[in-house]
Amino acid sequence: MIIDIAISAEALFTKEHKNITSNLKGRLSNFIAAKRLERTEIEKNVGDFCYLRGAIVHGGKRKITRDDFKNALIMRNYVKKAIDKALDLKLYQKKDLLQFIEKNTLS
Repeated sequence: MIIDIAISAEALFTKEHKNITSNLKGRLSNFIAAKRLERTEIEKNVGDFCYLRGAIVHGGKRKITRDDFKNALIMRNYVKKAIDKALDLKLYQKKDLLQFIEKNTLS
C-alpha cells in the first residue's frame, strides 16, 4: 500500500528525477490546499511519507510503525483529493496538471 501511494503521487506530481520530495511537497500542497497553514501541514506529512518510502525502497532497517500507516492513509487521502480536483478541472493529462499548478502556485 505504501509504495502504491508513493508511485501514484510521484507519477502525478513529479516530472524530473531530482528533488522528488521537494517537488512533491510543493506541487501537491499548492494544488489541494488554499491556505498557507494547511499547505504547511501537507508539506510536513508528505515529507514524512517520502522519508518512509525511501526507507522501504532503499532497504533501510527502520521498522514501520502504526504512525507510518496513519501517515500513509493521510497521503492516500491527499492523492485522492488531488485526483478528484484534477478531474473536476478537466486536467486529464499530466502536463496540463503541472502547468495548472505552476500557473496557480500560491506564495
